[in-house]
This record gives sequence, structure tokens and C-alpha cells, in this order.
Amino acid sequence: MDAHDRNLTVQLTPAELFAAGNYQAVAESGATDQWQTHAALGLMGCGAGAAAAALDHFDCEEARFYSAVASWIDGDDTSAERGLADVSLPHARNLLHLLRRPQIDVLAQLWETRAGFWGLCDGISKDSRFRLRRVPTVPHADVHDLCDEAFSPDFYICAQSEWHLIPPNIQELKCPIFAQTGDPDMHVQIVQPWLRLFDEVITTSYDEWDDASKLSGVPASTFPKLFSIPVPQPHLNPFVPRTYDVTMTGAWCHPYQPEKARILQQVYRLPETQLMVFDGYLAPAHYTGLLAATKVVICFSRYTGCLPSRGLEALSMGCVPLIPNDNVWSFFVGETEGVFRYDPHGDDLPGVIARVLANWDDLQPYVRRGSDLVRREFCRTQVASQYMRYLTFLAAKPRPQAKRVPDAAPEQKRLVFWRGGFPGGAAVKNTLLKRFQDKWQAQGAPVSARGFIDMGRELTLVAAELDEQACLGESRGNAPELVAKVLRLYEIGLKMFPKSLVLRFNLVRVACHLGEPRQVTNALAVGLDTLAVPETDWQMDPMDDVFPYDFFSQCFNYRDYFDLVTLGLKNGDNVEPKLVQLILAALHNYLGQYEPEVGLFERAVELDPAFPLFKLNLATALLNRGNYDDLVKARSLLTELAEETWLFRQAYALLVYFWPDEVATAPDLKKVHLVAQRAQNSVSETPLHHPFDSWDSMHLRPREQKRQKAKSNGKIDARVVPQ
Repeated sequence: MDAHDRNLTVQLTPAELFAAGNYQAVAESGATDQWQTHAALGLMGCGAGAAAAALDHFDCEEARFYSAVASWIDGDDTSAERGLADVSLPHARNLLHLLRRPQIDVLAQLWETRAGFWGLCDGISKDSRFRLRRVPTVPHADVHDLCDEAFSPDFYICAQSEWHLIPPNIQELKCPIFAQTGDPDMHVQIVQPWLRLFDEVITTSYDEWDDASKLSGVPASTFPKLFSIPVPQPHLNPFVPRTYDVTMTGAWCHPYQPEKARILQQVYRLPETQLMVFDGYLAPAHYTGLLAATKVVICFSRYTGCLPSRGLEALSMGCVPLIPNDNVWSFFVGETEGVFRYDPHGDDLPGVIARVLANWDDLQPYVRRGSDLVRREFCRTQVASQYMRYLTFLAAKPRPQAKRVPDAAPEQKRLVFWRGGFPGGAAVKNTLLKRFQDKWQAQGAPVSARGFIDMGRELTLVAAELDEQACLGESRGNAPELVAKVLRLYEIGLKMFPKSLVLRFNLVRVACHLGEPRQVTNALAVGLDTLAVPETDWQMDPMDDVFPYDFFSQCFNYRDYFDLVTLGLKNGDNVEPKLVQLILAALHNYLGQYEPEVGLFERAVELDPAFPLFKLNLATALLNRGNYDDLVKARSLLTELAEETWLFRQAYALLVYFWPDEVATAPDLKKVHLVAQRAQNSVSETPLHHPFDSWDSMHLRPREQKRQKAKSNGKIDARVVPQ
């Protein structure tokens, strides 16, 4: 399923796209005789000085205004103020007023890191036009505590908003409030209500823009220069040999990004290349050293148009980055700077890599030019200054006085289980959980299943974290008590809301992954009862939380589920029937893990044919049953998995075990064999690998040796958390 359609802007003219804030699309589709084309380039920080000069040739007030704006973004304050003074547009008057202030005050939530590409604070401090005050990482911060007589912000920005705890009363700030987002779909059930609070949302590319604008319902715009090169960067020594032809790091074998498996397969089919693939992430110093020994780095993201931070790091260290077609970085660099493009949906990647490697020596002057360019144009000081100046332009935009108030207040939640950052660490997690518990105690019985779902979610993530520590040899702490509390909570919820499919699903998952044998047995009984009910009878709200995408993602197709939720929220499509099918598919798979019946796995594949793990489980069940037809079907499934999915190593291992004489010789398996051999010699797990992040184990708890019928728990006071 591809939630990000490249044809989303073709129906709009460049002028309409410009008014809508999709500056990348304007720069791509606009003509040089349209002022909007040059204005878009200037607003994106792409040759802003040249854009300002080009706009001076147009005889209209809008062109003069954006020429001044481009000068401002380029750091030419004198030309900006002089140009704005000659323009009567309200936006120009507002911007000139801000520029004439001694300093522009910025209230910001920033993810600060000196080693990574997201560090902005140091860079902002280098531009004397701005004074920064950061929002502390505390749950339910009060914006009134962040302002005083000495500091009244001119605007507020939450960078990487999908990873922050935004103050609930953010709309009470008496200034424009902005959010930047890069992954609104990944945490869509949590993030979408928060995005609706802002005056404008900023993204790096056309496809992020489409999701953010439609999910939030507020204006959105594209500003790509949000990532920077850490300073200082190691010296680029041209005499150090490049040991590896292609290096790939990151989540290359993960169900949330199945597209990467196809790219990985193409790379493995390249003959006689030196590959280094890390399935995971490296510490910054290790990663930088690896780049210094690498020729080619492949960049990919679910949003193929977004600025590739990996490409910035790679080019700065003298590698050739390969970026997807239609990527916003193409406005800054191209082949003359050592950056090449490929079709992420096609088969041209091996040819592009071969071309780069064959011409490596001749490309060195271009790569050095590109390295110098990104170290200059994307250095921390430059990026931070241009970002703040772009936000100043947005802050001056005339807007309605009253902010739009959403229908319901968003809820602060823990965003992920482990894959991704969480500002503030354990102390913030504990405070957040306590606030959830206090709210639960105060509000009485929930009026919908979501109250039980949300409370159970927060308790479960704490219990899962304790289980994670146990896997690393530490104490499991009070995890059993927390799991019992969660399951009791869900049982109460099901008495009140028996048709809530998400509530049932979450109960089964918590018990199977974290519960004691008796709890697993009772949960499986709930699962069996659920499968006996017609699909159309279930109550399904797309915003009912199904846990973060990294909560035992081996057993549930989070990617398609969240893509569907995003699609429904964007376009108003009726996605509930498909969401029901994805959950029921996972339930069939869970039950099949305990009762390995072929029929359960077959039904899981019928309901969710796109999720590779269900096919692997079906193939395993067929092999265990062992009929001739079963073996034929299993071989076909395993070949498909080995050729196309992130489970290629697991599928290949089964092919070798059951067909050892055919793997290297049979026409349909020979290609699989060659890919697997390359993978075996090049793939490494990183030291940061997570104990639960293994596709060879489902991390399922055992049930009771003898199945027992679940018993009723009697009457419970639903106003209190079960003790």
C-alpha cells in the first residue's frame, strides 16, 4: 500500500500550489517566467540570493515582496528591510515590523543533539537576530510559565512535533504557533489531534506536505533545510582507501518499511561488490568512520521526496549518495556534485550503482565539490539561521485573531516502546503514567472503550519495558502485577463495550506477549470468541490506539494499518472494514501460534496477504503437515518470501533445510541462493540491537498445559484502576 501518491499535485497550477504552501511542487512544475517559481526557491533556501535577483526582474508587488523575503532568508538584512519598505502588502508591513526589532524572540521545543543532524540550538545562537527560549521536557507544561515580562515570544516552533510532549494549552500563546513534522503517519493516532492545534505545519517535501496539510486541516508549507551537518566534521582525507563499495545502515529488515527489502535484494544481486549492511543503527563516531571507508550510500524513506539526512552525512564524508527520483534535495545537488538518483519503485538501482563504481575515479572532483557544498550550505549555523528566518516570514503572515479550537483535547501519550527517542527519559515516562492514573481515578467510568484502551496502553508499555530489562539479565520488577492490572482493566472494559475490536485485540496481545500461562489461556479464549463473530458486527474507530508501531511488530501489520488510518483521516475514506480485516488476520496468526492449524494461518493470509510473516507461518505449518500439495505450496511461498521480502533469510533457511539439493541448482531457487549467500557475508547486527527486535522469535508466553475455560470475574467497580 502506498499512502504517498506522487500525482497528488498535478491538478493544481503553480500559482495554486504556491498559495497552498507546496513550494517544492512549484519549483518543480513552475516556469522561469513565473515569479512564483523563483519565490519558491528563495523560500526553500535554495540559492536565495539568486532567487532574490531573479525576482527583481518582475514588475509586480508580490515579486518585490518575495525578493525581500529571499534576501532576508539569505542573511541580507539590509536589502530585505529596504525591499519591504517599498511594498504595501500587509504581510510585508508585518514582516518589516519584526525585522526592525532588536531581537526576535523564539519559544521552541527542539530535539537537541550535538552529534546528529537535528542539532539547532548552537546554530540559532550564532544568529544575533534571534533570542531562543526552550520549552522544558515535562508532561503538561503550562505555556504561561514559559513567558514573562522579559520574554514575550514572537512565534513558537515545535520541531519534530511527533516526538514531543506539546503543552496542552499551547493555543493560549499570544503569538503564531508552528509545528514541523516528518513522520505524521507513523504516530498518526497520537499526532493527528495535536497537529490540528497549530497555525501552520512545516514539512520538508511535497509528500509530507500532502499528509500534514490534510491531517491537520491547517495551512502547511515545505521548507527542506531542517537537517544540518554536525560541526566540526572530520577532515576529508582523499588518500584513505574506500574499502566498501556500498554501505547500508538502518532498519533494512523491518516490517514497517517493507520497501527497503526490495532495495536490499537489488543490491545483493550486484556481482563482485564489497557490501557492508548493518541491520540497525551505529553510534555517530562509528558511523562517520564507516562512511569514510565507503563509496556509495543508498538513501530511502517512506516519504521519498523528503530531504535525506543520511545523504547529507554521506556526501559530507566523500561518499556518493543515491537519492530517489523527485527528491527535494535535487534542487541543491545533482550529478555534478556527486549525487545520483534512482527509481525507488523500479529496478534501475543496480545499474546506477554500477555506473558510479565504474567511474569512481572520474567522479572524485564532483564528490569533493558536493562535500564542500553541503558542509557550507547545510552547516548548523546556516540551516538554523535560515530556518528561523523562514519561520519569521510565516509569523508575519496575516492570520485570523481567533485560533480554531478542535472538537476534543488531544492526549499526551508515550509515543513509542523503544524504537525512537523520547525526550526526558524515565522520569518523564513515570510522570506521564501517573497523570494518566490520576485522570482515570478522577473521571469515573469511561464513556467509551477508548478510556480503557488508552489507560491499558500506558501501563502495558511500562510492563513491556520491565520485560525488556529481564531479557538483558535484570529484574522483571513488578511487571506481573502491571500485566494483571492491564488485563483486569480490559476485562472490565469488555463488559461495558463488548463490541470493541481494538479492546479485545489489545487484551490478546498483552497476555500473549507479557502474561502468565493462565492469562494466556484466558486471552486465547477471548480470541476464539472474537473469530466466531461476523466481521461486520465489530465496532471500529480508527483512532482507537493499537500500541506503537514497535510493540512486537512481528505479529501485526502496523504499516498498512497506520497507512489506512492516515488515508481515512486525510480523505474521509471508509477504512474501517479493512482495519477490521487486519486485526482479525493478526488474531488468526496469534491463535495459530498456539494451535498450529493450517487453516488459521491460511485465513490470516487471506485477510492480510501483504504481511510476509503470516505467509512464513503458513509455509511452516504446511511443511509440518507434510502432504505433497502442502510441500509444493510451501516451496512457492518460501520462494516468494526469499525473493521479495525482509524475511528472505528465514525463508531461505527453510528452503535449504527441506530442499538442500535444489537450492543451488533449481532455476527458481538459484537466484535466491545467490542473494542469501551475499547476505550471509555482509549483514551484521549493530551493538544497539534490541532484544525484542528479532524476526526469528515471536516472543510469545506459554499457555497452561491443559486448556481451561475462562471464568467470569463478577462485578467490578469500573471507576478505579484494578489493584
